[in-house]
Amino acid sequence: MELRRADVTAVNEALDYLHRRADAQLAELDDSSRHESVSSDVSRAGAVHEAAQWIVAELKRVRLDRAALHETRLFSDVTVGG
Repeated sequence: MELRRADVTAVNEALDYLHRRADAQLAELDDSSRHESVSSDVSRAGAVHEAAQWIVAELKRVRLDRAALHETRLFSDVTVGG
């Protein structure tokens, strides 16, 4: 597979962006790890719901506008798309 100059430029721009935002991205990852997002314990449903809300907000922040929160009988689910 041969890379075109435009492809190489795009990859370099993406890497530059990631390097410039490394500290912010690590902070965002740290923030995301504070949310309890998986639990089969019904008493944790509130924490799981808060995590689902946070995930939807983050997805919408990065322009995945079709992210949605769906309530199930016990917990909250997040979907993107359809």
